[in-house]
Amino acid sequence: MLRAAGRVGWSDILPPAALEELRRPPRWAAAAAGEGMPALIVAEQAGGLAGFTVVRRSEDPGAGMETGEIEALYTDPAVWGGGVGRALVRAGLDALAAAGFREATLWTPQSYKRARRLYERAGMRRDGALRHRRYRGGSFIEVRYRTPLPAPPAR
Repeated sequence: MLRAAGRVGWSDILPPAALEELRRPPRWAAAAAGEGMPALIVAEQAGGLAGFTVVRRSEDPGAGMETGEIEALYTDPAVWGGGVGRALVRAGLDALAAAGFREATLWTPQSYKRARRLYERAGMRRDGALRHRRYRGGSFIEVRYRTPLPAPPAR
């Protein structure tokens, strides 16, 4: 599923050889192995993996301890448009809020119009930050999205 999503999603950015070698970073496996942050959230349909998201504390320079981040979100291209991505964004934001974060950010390639529409429909807004990224032989500009998170309920 990750390879299929990555090959479609990254096809306009990465060279073909890099697309063939896509694999999950080791830190995502660590997220799947335990509780806390980073956390891996999966979506299943018909008994198979339909998508996943990874959330963590933001590592952006200047980000405070109250800023969480959706580090990654991938869905199987076969389920695009069916609500899996929306559900994963919501689950990621909910997980960050439950962990005590007050705001959430995410970075996405500027050219990914489909993903950007998804994040905007989820209530996230561009905050004006841009960064140049080099990844597996590709070079591209990313834009940052941000949204406030609800305060945890009083005890």
